[in-house]
Amino acid sequence: MLNPRTLIIEVVPQTQRRWTPVIGSETLALLERLPIPEESRYLVRDEAVALLARCAPPTHAGIETCLAIGYIQSGKTMSFTTLTALARDNEYQIVIVITGTSIPLFDRGCPVHS
Repeated sequence: MLNPRTLIIEVVPQTQRRWTPVIGSETLALLERLPIPEESRYLVRDEAVALLARCAPPTHAGIETCLAIGYIQSGKTMSFTTLTALARDNEYQIVIVITGTSIPLFDRGCPVHS
């Protein structure tokens, strides 16, 4: 039996997609405003689609979390902004983004830190 404070983390392979997100007006409008070359916009878009496709679809009736982690100066802000626009296009009800130093969260009893 698992300890109630145990957190199980399952790494979903990059090639495994659970569904196909729709690229809608929110995502397209955001990508159009990004100050990067057009070919880079396609890469940002495709990476966001690949990440969201590995998460539970918005119609999934369950409790599930999808987590993405990035290196310093790796384009995380552009990535999570695009991912959030894509989530809106696909009718997700909520997206939570935790940025910066999140050590105080661990001090509140996060099972990973315990």
